[in-house]
Order: sequence, then C-alpha cells, then structure tokens
Amino acid sequence: MQLPFVTRIPVRFRDMDAMGHLNHAVYFTYMEFGRQEYWFALSGLRTIKAFDFIVGKAECTYKSPAVLGETVVVALGITRLGNASFTMEYQLTDQDSGRLLATGKTELVSYDYAAKRPRRILPEMREKMQAFEEALRTKV
Repeated sequence: MQLPFVTRIPVRFRDMDAMGHLNHAVYFTYMEFGRQEYWFALSGLRTIKAFDFIVGKAECTYKSPAVLGETVVVALGITRLGNASFTMEYQLTDQDSGRLLATGKTELVSYDYAAKRPRRILPEMREKMQAFEEALRTKV
C-alpha cells in the first residue's frame, strides 16, 4: 500500500543504542514525529491544540536496523476511519537505499480533553481528514 504523507528524519547519535543501531523504542518516536507533521499539515495549526485524539494502541514490526548517518523516510496515512477512532499506518525506509526498516500502525481515538473521555469524530474533522487524504493520494 502506498502511504501518501512523507517526512524525513536523520538518525541522531542520541537515538542509538549500545548495539550501534537505532533503539527499538525510537521507531515509535519517529512514527510520532511523522504523525505530528501530518496533523500540522491537515489542521493548519502548529500547536498542541491541533491534536484532538489519543493513542489507543501502537505496534511496530522491525525489518532492518537503521544506523547513524542514515535518514529515515517516514511514510504514513489514514487507512481506516471509524466513528470514534481511526488507524494510521507507517512505513519507515532508508532514504538512500530504500531498505525497509519497519512498519507500524496506531489506533487513534478522538478525545474530548475537557470532558476527559473519548468522543465521536466531529463531522467537520471527518470531512477534513477525508479531503486531506484524498488530496495526498491524488498527488502520489
């Protein structure tokens, strides 16, 4: 599946583990960064107010270790849009070789921070999400 939104992250020394490759937990941080950039682009905001969801589940399947000096390409997109939640999928590759580093998935839940509980995805947000994905996929 072609994931339409792309961002790049250089592997930093601080992200490495004692084995000389990207620490397993950092893959989630890279997915989070991709999700942040996606959401900033979708919402038009670059503040915490852009985020009206929480992570309900996150998974990562490791394929090949990333190392210092590589740039990770994070491709992502919404692959399921439910009533109160949606799924984002991720593909992380090395920019130069195209080597697959990892795949991932998050289940995100629409959340009312004032009431401190999940809620249905607001109709205007649903429309915005669908239009954004459509525009991205048209470019791919």
